[in-house]
Amino acid sequence: MTKPDLTPANQNPWYVLMTLYGEQEGKYVDQELAEKNRKVWNAWSCQGLTDEDRAQVCASSRVGIAETKAWGQMDANVRERHRIEMKNRNDEAFSYPGFPEYTELLGLSEIVFSNTIVLEKTIFTQAAYFGSATFTQAAYFGSATFTQTATFGSATFTQTANFRAATFEQTTDFGSATFTQAAYFNSATFEQTAYFHFATFTQAAYFDSATFDGPAKFVGTKFGLRGGTDICVPNFTEATFVKLVSFRKADFVTHYPVLEGTAFLAKLVVTATPALWPKERPALLDVAKENSPIPTKEDAKASCATLRHEIGRQGLPEDEHFFFRREMEFSRIVALSDDKEIWPYFKAWPYWLFKTFSGYGESIERPISALCGMFGFGFGALLAHFSANTGIWSALKDAAAVRDAAAVSFSNLLPVFGFGRIFLADELKTLTAGLEFLSGAQTVLALPPLFFLGIGLRKRFRIR
Repeated sequence: MTKPDLTPANQNPWYVLMTLYGEQEGKYVDQELAEKNRKVWNAWSCQGLTDEDRAQVCASSRVGIAETKAWGQMDANVRERHRIEMKNRNDEAFSYPGFPEYTELLGLSEIVFSNTIVLEKTIFTQAAYFGSATFTQAAYFGSATFTQTATFGSATFTQTANFRAATFEQTTDFGSATFTQAAYFNSATFEQTAYFHFATFTQAAYFDSATFDGPAKFVGTKFGLRGGTDICVPNFTEATFVKLVSFRKADFVTHYPVLEGTAFLAKLVVTATPALWPKERPALLDVAKENSPIPTKEDAKASCATLRHEIGRQGLPEDEHFFFRREMEFSRIVALSDDKEIWPYFKAWPYWLFKTFSGYGESIERPISALCGMFGFGFGALLAHFSANTGIWSALKDAAAVRDAAAVSFSNLLPVFGFGRIFLADELKTLTAGLEFLSGAQTVLALPPLFFLGIGLRKRFRIR
């Protein structure tokens, strides 16, 4: 699917009204110019509001009520200036489309914004459509208020996208949008359904302290690009999800989402597939980028624990164990990197045993293999004892020796059943001190694999 030809922003009457006193052209944002433009827009946009609605949008956008009541004083001047600006910004063949009315939908789709766009504290009382638009410079919507539907579907933000503390009172659609630089939605409020399905965040995605009062859909969203060099950190610290939040088939490439203090008040949906989650090692980048700390192994461990807990509440044992295994792996890595004054692997060795002999409780083949190896080693040593001085091949032909060696080795692995005391008392009396030590070692060393086998069987058959 090819992207449609984009219209220059200065041919769009709503954009020119947003920037009536001039566009942002310097390296830094001209705050005085931005404020001057904002006051014109807010006065035009809010002219049909009731006093109650006016007070509400002014509170969310953090502007004075007087700013939204000034349209009557500037109406004629703004209309004339708008006509002049549109003609000055375009060639002689351009036909003036007329002054936009505040009751119309904001048609800003399929537009290329070539300059930095500053719409902070801007109030949109009309449905705003930015679908398939391209922002080639930074876009600032901080503390903006959208009282109607806001659509940014398939929009492309090639620079910073700032929606910090914005308020979306109706459905919000960022589906298939592309953010090639950092995207800031921290402290934003989404009062209805928020769609971010199949969006792509190439770098950091900040949703910390955001509030989702309606369903949040991150279905198929990409947090980072496979094979890319950028680091993408999905930050949901202290965000609040009041209703369903779905990360179904979302792709977390470099980092697990940061979920410290995140509140999931309803259902959380994730896809527990290894291909959609980062490897353990690349996520351990204790570095900083643009003065923003990158999550560490401790953060990844905490995120996995949160996901495990939330999935466990829904009674999904397979998905719960998926995040449990990753939590344990990060616990092992954290233990290895902790203080090494006593011994480098003192804290990590239990995790190493758990991983090596059971795959963190997932495998039943590993503990069985470990038990078979212990049985075989003990069997060989005991067979040499019970067959006296005959060679190994002769010993294998001695049925009694094979039987006794196998029975004693097996009973050493499972002493709890008492086979040795009941059936093998005579054979045990003949053991040398070395074989008695070997038998004791078999008993002790068999305990972890037996325990891991029980965990694996419990997990395999979902035994509670």
